[in-house]
Amino acid sequence: MFQDDRPFYYIMLIILVLVVIISIVFENTKTGKYLRAIKENETAALSLGIETFKVKLTAFQLSAVITSVIGAFYGFFLGFIDPFSVAGNDLAVKIGLVAIIGGLGTIVGSIMGALIIIPLIEFAARLFGARGGSQLLYGLGIILIVMFMPDGLIQIFRDLGKKKKNKASGEKEGG
Repeated sequence: MFQDDRPFYYIMLIILVLVVIISIVFENTKTGKYLRAIKENETAALSLGIETFKVKLTAFQLSAVITSVIGAFYGFFLGFIDPFSVAGNDLAVKIGLVAIIGGLGTIVGSIMGALIIIPLIEFAARLFGARGGSQLLYGLGIILIVMFMPDGLIQIFRDLGKKKKNKASGEKEGG
């Protein structure tokens, strides 16, 4: 055990960096590309000879390894584990909300979603306490994002990138 929480922060930061690196490397492997093809159209991927079950199983195994490492460290941080602290509905909603708001299927979107949503959740919990107001904010956040930004907040950066690209190609054509 550590004297304060600072070492836990640095260890989790190192784990985050490692997980991001692993995710980027995995995305660029043959299995990662197969997984992207399966996501787009599983039937087409099967017709191309991709063993979809095997690829999905590999992705699931990598996810399980990462989750188990983080879960073990989280249990060490808490000092104990009970079902409600690690498998409650509230935690599942938070995880889903981070992924949806940041942008499903993107590494940057997940990090961006966490950097925005977790502080907002903490603020709502302090503001509303145990009265359920934070759940109201979860629901409102999901509804607004799904309605106005179905690809998540990552869509803002994609749109900015497209505008820059269009502007740059327009300058080349005109010049």
